[in-house]
Amino acid sequence: MKVNQLFDNISDITMEAYLQKHGIDNVDKYLTPNKDCIEDVEHYDNMEEAWDVIYFYLRRNLDLYVIQDSDVDGLCSASIIYQYLKMLKPDVHINVLFQKDKRHGVHKDNVNEITSDSLLIVPDASIENIEIAKMLEENNIQCVVLDHHPQSVKNGNITTVNCQLSENVKNKSLSGAGVTHKFCQYIDGQIGKKFSNQFVDLVALSIISDSMSLLSYENRAYLKVGLNNINNPFYKYLCKNLIKSETITPKDLSFNVINIINAVQRSTNQQLKQDLFDCFVGNKKENEYEDVLKACKKEKRTQDDAVKEIVETADVMESKSLVIAQTDGENGYSGLISNKLMSKYRKPVFVVHMDENGQMKGSCRSPVPIRTALNASDKFVYVAGHENAFGVCYYPSKEDDIVKFCDNINLEDCANYDVIVSVNVNEAQKIPFEIFNWHEKYGQIYGTELPEPLIHIKNIRTNGKYIYEMGNGSTIKLLLGDLTAIKFFCSKDYRQSIHVGENVPLNIELIGTLQINHYNGIDTKQIVIEYIDVQLAEQKEMTIDDLW
Repeated sequence: MKVNQLFDNISDITMEAYLQKHGIDNVDKYLTPNKDCIEDVEHYDNMEEAWDVIYFYLRRNLDLYVIQDSDVDGLCSASIIYQYLKMLKPDVHINVLFQKDKRHGVHKDNVNEITSDSLLIVPDASIENIEIAKMLEENNIQCVVLDHHPQSVKNGNITTVNCQLSENVKNKSLSGAGVTHKFCQYIDGQIGKKFSNQFVDLVALSIISDSMSLLSYENRAYLKVGLNNINNPFYKYLCKNLIKSETITPKDLSFNVINIINAVQRSTNQQLKQDLFDCFVGNKKENEYEDVLKACKKEKRTQDDAVKEIVETADVMESKSLVIAQTDGENGYSGLISNKLMSKYRKPVFVVHMDENGQMKGSCRSPVPIRTALNASDKFVYVAGHENAFGVCYYPSKEDDIVKFCDNINLEDCANYDVIVSVNVNEAQKIPFEIFNWHEKYGQIYGTELPEPLIHIKNIRTNGKYIYEMGNGSTIKLLLGDLTAIKFFCSKDYRQSIHVGENVPLNIELIGTLQINHYNGIDTKQIVIEYIDVQLAEQKEMTIDDLW
């Protein structure tokens, strides 16, 4: 474990200094963003052309199709354009297509669902294959793409609005729903309306779900408005029932809402995808929400059980800088599995299966951005997605070369933690109460590229019998003077590996986030452990008083 200390002294730690350490030069603007942070829609290419195409089909009552990409950003993007078009023309009929698995973009089976002489709108995805573009063109199907991924094909029947492909756009970290919202803002300007204002909450949700950078002032503005003004009735219902807190943070959404929605998107339950979409766009009434949420939770439990079994039985190969896990066939869970294995190994992980063409296909999750480096090599059929989370496809004969290539990439940062300060256990008592309160005060600003501050505490000398199990045993607690260190979701095997409850001397160092625990009217300083290293120490009888 490598620790990078951001501040030399505890007295130097302020929120302003912490933000500046992450490259935010105007702290006041970042913490209190306004509409000036929202980029002008005129920076985007093809806005007028895309609106002309859609207006042509709306005016003539021709067939419209929207394809919903298979993640939360895809759901938010499709929901926004669907509702916006309904506002423009309430009687318009919009056919919504859902992917049959976790695929992205437009595929042959999608084309077969679309009638000739119609319009296909593709939010949060694109047409990446010229063969698909030609198939659509042959059926006289026009396409409007509203995307934020860097890859796309050009063809006469495709009009593309994309932050990555528009030279004048400054915020390249906007989500697919964000680009869709920009397009709706443009139309608002053409027709003198403000319909798009109703969808900022879904843009904020998509920015969090798609791990977009929160160092962007525009993304920060979307989050500030969107998290504090949740308008969508079903989204509001999810927050009320799954978070139950007045203040909604990106972390709350990631662990309580986004994970459940994503479970539906990666499933093969097409009816549940339709039901979920209908809830978001207002096609279902509030008295139907409970049944849909129950079905979503059930789907997630089923997937969690399946993933656990696969992780335990997968054939895993580990090299210096790469882990490859091979599964039996497509299961839709490769992203989940690779995430779990990445947390364990702290290095890039491929979870792949052999497809019908003899290619190894699946997902990669990485603690460092490596997609561009892999894509620049000649070893893959494709590498597509975001820098830390993307799909991979390669031939088995290339696997050894891929391993060697990855082992030559400098991945030292994989095991590196940026902490606000690294202190001995006795010095940790000097950290001001105010810094522990940052978790509540600034909880809405933390996310991708702006993590919640971590602290490193070292030279903890204790005994295993002073590490306590709480609740059903999956939570452990360690008392450090007036601080309480706590770690959640600890398996029985893990608790045994760090000697919980055993009468043995231990040397411990840990890294965690600082919080205030409110219980029975008493506020105590708490560290939520992210990483803990426990080593057996020299045998010596000790009491809890020996800690200090």
